[in-house]
Amino acid sequence: TIFLGAGALGSKIIFHFARSGNFNLKIIDCDKFSPHNIVRHDLFMESSGENKAKAIFEKIHNFNPKINSTSYETNNIFNQDLTTLNGYNWLIDTTASLNVQNWLVTNKSLNIPNRAKAEIAYKGSLGFLYIEGKKNNPRLDDLVYYVYYLGQEIQVISSWLTEENKKKYGLEYDIVDIGIGCNSPTVIMPNDSMSFHAARFSKVLNSIYDRKDLQNNGLLLITYISDNGFISNSFIYKVPPLEIYSCARGSGWEIRLTTYAMHKIKYEASQHKRKETGGILIGICNYKTKSIHVFDTIIAPPDSKRAKFYFFRGIKNLPDQVKNIKRTTGDIDRKSVV
Repeated sequence: TIFLGAGALGSKIIFHFARSGNFNLKIIDCDKFSPHNIVRHDLFMESSGENKAKAIFEKIHNFNPKINSTSYETNNIFNQDLTTLNGYNWLIDTTASLNVQNWLVTNKSLNIPNRAKAEIAYKGSLGFLYIEGKKNNPRLDDLVYYVYYLGQEIQVISSWLTEENKKKYGLEYDIVDIGIGCNSPTVIMPNDSMSFHAARFSKVLNSIYDRKDLQNNGLLLITYISDNGFISNSFIYKVPPLEIYSCARGSGWEIRLTTYAMHKIKYEASQHKRKETGGILIGICNYKTKSIHVFDTIIAPPDSKRAKFYFFRGIKNLPDQVKNIKRTTGDIDRKSVV
C-alpha cells in the first residue's frame, strides 16, 4: 500500500495498518514535522524538524523490525518517478489536496489497480472515505462530488457545505493562523475526533482489501461524530460504475453519469416514445479535469411542449427546484447546476 500524505490523518491510518500486520508500506510526504502538529499527529516532539514520512517509518521499524520492506519518500508526489510505484496494489491519498486529487484522476501513467482517498471536514465532525470502483470507475472525483449531491438528503452534509460556502468570501471558519512559519495555518479539530474517523477508515480499508464485497463498485463511507461525542453515525453507499461519454471532437471533455441519472433519463424518454423530451442535468463541472459529473436530473416541467420534431422546455416550478438544490448543497460551486 502506498500512502500519499503523512499528516495527522495519514499518520494514524499508517500506524493502524502497520500494527495490523501490513508489512509492505510506502509513505510519500515532503513536509517536515512542526511543533504545532503534535496536537493531532501520531508523532511526538522528538521528531520535530524531521520529514514526516521518514519519522513515521523509523517509529514503525522500532516497534516491529520485521517490517523491513517499508520505505519512505521525501519528494513531492508531482515529481515522483512513477516507475517506483509499480507493483503496489493500493494507493491511499490523505493529503486533502485538490491538486493531488486532480493529478490522480488525470494521470494515465499511474498503474495502481485500487485507489482510495480519506479526509476530515467540519471541524472534525465529518469523515469521508472514497474507494474507487474497478478500473477507476467510479473515480475519486466522482465520489467526492457525489457527497455534495448527498447534501440534499443528509442534513449534516448540507450544514457543512453551507459553512464551506463562506470560504469563497474569505471567511475561514475552521482555520486558525498560529504564526510559526510557512505551514502555520492549521485546522480547528480535536485529536479524538480525528482518531475516531481514522479507526473506521482503517477497519474498512483492511476489510475490503481483496474487493470481494465491492466487486466492480466504488464505495463511499461517511462517518459523523458530534462535538460532545454522544452521537455518532455513518452512511455507506456502494456506487456502481458510471456511464461515460467522451467528446467525439477530441476536446478531452467527458460526461460521467450515475446509473440513477441514466435510468431517469431513459424512463422519461420511454414515457414520451417518439416525441422529444428534455430536462436539466444536476451535477458539477470540473474545468481542470474536463469532466461533467451528473448525479440526477429534473424532468421536463409540466408546461413543456413537445412533438416528434421539437421540444420547448417549460419553466413551471423549475427555478424553485434548482434553487432548493443549490441551497441544500451550500451553493458550493456557482457552476454546480449544468
